[in-house]
Amino acid sequence: MNMKHLALTFCALVTALALTACGSAPQSTASTASGADSAAVSASVSAPSASQSEAAADDYHNYTFEFTVPEGFAEADAAAIGADELYQAEDGSNINVVITADDGSLASDVTQDMLVPVLEQAFTEQLGEDITLENVSFSNDDIAGCPAYRLSYTLNVSGLTMTQTVLGLNGDNIYTITFTDMTGSWADTFEQTIAGITAVPA
Repeated sequence: MNMKHLALTFCALVTALALTACGSAPQSTASTASGADSAAVSASVSAPSASQSEAAADDYHNYTFEFTVPEGFAEADAAAIGADELYQAEDGSNINVVITADDGSLASDVTQDMLVPVLEQAFTEQLGEDITLENVSFSNDDIAGCPAYRLSYTLNVSGLTMTQTVLGLNGDNIYTITFTDMTGSWADTFEQTIAGITAVPA
């Protein structure tokens, strides 16, 4: 299995989990949009103005998100992995975006214990070897003023070590953005991209 194929396998697994992760969180009593259609996250070439970079804490469901696709990443076939957007580098590293309808759950209610065992089991079943996530870090800090979670980890597969960071965000829909670094070359770039995520009116 080459690195690009392995990377897309990880994308597909995290994509599938994204469809259920927020749904497994406790239901929030906060008002949510009903019957919202999926809206594409736009990859902007310049950041929005500061006045529109952060959502009001009680009004997050009226926002979508923008981020700048890093240099070296090109748009790829997202449908192949069940994502809404996919950007890939030559080394197989990638960023994918999954958008699901708002079901009333909050990303900020998701916990590390909800995600890690499910990911380890999915990776183990898909890849045919015991997978343990290492260097796990988790937080529920807001992103761009919206409820969010962030899960980062490294994993070793067949002698290859890679890092993934998964973001879950509440906006007009539920957004899951996954950053996969296949070579260890993109850590700073991904951090800059994450820091530049902005909320804009939907």
